[in-house]
Amino acid sequence: MSLSKQRANVSVGQFVTLGEEFVSNYAALASGQIVAIEQNKITLRRTQALLFYAQGVTHVNHGQWVNKNAPILTLTYQKLVTGDIVQGIPKIEQFFEAPATRDGEPLSNSLQSRLRKTYNRLKNSLPHVQAVKHSLEEIQQVLVEGILRVYLSQGVRIADKHLEIVIRQMTSKGQILDVGNTGLFQGEFVNLDRIERINLGTYGQKAEYEPSVLGITQASLGAESFISAASFQETTRVLSRDTIVGKTDFLRGLKERVVLGDVIQAGTGLDDNINYGLLFGVTDT
Repeated sequence: MSLSKQRANVSVGQFVTLGEEFVSNYAALASGQIVAIEQNKITLRRTQALLFYAQGVTHVNHGQWVNKNAPILTLTYQKLVTGDIVQGIPKIEQFFEAPATRDGEPLSNSLQSRLRKTYNRLKNSLPHVQAVKHSLEEIQQVLVEGILRVYLSQGVRIADKHLEIVIRQMTSKGQILDVGNTGLFQGEFVNLDRIERINLGTYGQKAEYEPSVLGITQASLGAESFISAASFQETTRVLSRDTIVGKTDFLRGLKERVVLGDVIQAGTGLDDNINYGLLFGVTDT
């Protein structure tokens, strides 16, 4: 190219990269250093450009000659190290089993006490059903975040939805404080939607209850379905107990239907979902 009528935008010793314009309408065809600028040509010492972020550690200095295959820089990065998940089992048990005592002594910061404090705080400003709902939502969030934190510390990632299914069962029941005229038993753990349905159909004094969080073992063995309970653990004891009393499993839950390969209940048109929406103010979208 002729530079007699065009002025170069670079100087000797300057580095240019591939595609950089150093003369009007002309761009560099390769990366390199300008070693000479003459009347009709520019001499370029070909080099290789390496781009890296500021946190990289360089091993060479400006102007230094580098041998082939010599290390030039080190790039730092974060790597999630997978540890032994067995180390996290005691911590996971504190969430999944929700113990209220340790060595016979009550735990001041147990999940049950935290739930009770939240419920007592909310029931002064919200209707009873709403206070139960919001207090359970708070403890559910605590459970999800706590369990995920333990697994993540061991290098294991789990999607929230897998834990939410388990936690929903752990927080689906309330403890009866005053039976009223309902025919329930004091201290009994009953599904929240069932308690509200019984209260709606009861004349006179309604049952009083408070939300509860049960350990996964207690929640599973206390399920209304003996198929669901027996599939968890203590199969012989559960089946023997329910056989003696002649219990009938109406297959109302998801787990027992999955065990038998039956059609699962899903959709907003189900009676249970409609009742839940009426009781807890959940509307269809």
